[in-house]
Amino acid sequence: MGLSLQGNASDVDDLLDQRQLDAYLGSDERLCHVLTNRRVGVERTEDGDTTKVTSGEDCGAVAALTDRRALLLVGDADRTDGDYAASLPYADIETADAVAELLTARLRFETGAGVTWEFTAREADIDEVAEFLREACGVWSEVRTALDALSEHCDALADALDSADWTAFDRYRADAETALETARQGADAAPVDGVEDRIDRLETELFRLVRDRHVARGEDLLAEARRSLDDRQYEASYDRIRTARERFRDATDVATTHDIDDEGAQAGWPPPTTWRRPSPGAR
Repeated sequence: MGLSLQGNASDVDDLLDQRQLDAYLGSDERLCHVLTNRRVGVERTEDGDTTKVTSGEDCGAVAALTDRRALLLVGDADRTDGDYAASLPYADIETADAVAELLTARLRFETGAGVTWEFTAREADIDEVAEFLREACGVWSEVRTALDALSEHCDALADALDSADWTAFDRYRADAETALETARQGADAAPVDGVEDRIDRLETELFRLVRDRHVARGEDLLAEARRSLDDRQYEASYDRIRTARERFRDATDVATTHDIDDEGAQAGWPPPTTWRRPSPGAR
């Protein structure tokens, strides 16, 4: 068997030695295409060095393309004690090709780490596989680009926070939230191993920075309120306290919405000195 467009794993289990193909799949992972070979195995190239992993005498190799990754398996492999397995999440694949040759088809994957994998199967009609890989890797190219942009925006947000440049902070925040939404939409469209974790980490980093922006602004306003009070500018002092309270509430709201701690907001409010709104005749 060379290719299964229905993703039927039962026909390839005799090519593996220790586990059936289904055992390698996650509970909600969908198998889309399967290619196989006997004796040829898999090739892995890194830094110009190529390693060939071939199967045992009564086994073969399987390239299983799921909705999340390319899974390369070699039964009773010559370089491992049992079956050999390599998992290539689409999020990590920079380029993927499926090319028909004279009597075979060749899959080629190049990862972001610079590692190239090749798999040859006795199957020449692979147009649907090629289209599938273009779509899968294309979606995750967009997600990867969005996540890289989000990471850069978080760095810019941290710099703006350090310099208390709130105008720049709010501009970068809008860009960061757009990148986050793009990444989320891609992940929802085609879940891929590892991507959700990275999105979650960057989302947490983003909203921790947003929380800290509100806390820092609240602390600045309290400092201004103290100076106004010292100058007997009671109305101005009260207004700054009220606005500071709003910023600390904003920080708490962000923390609650995104499940992060709000210790900074709680520590900043109420202020250590009690201010009261001055009476109309106060001087």
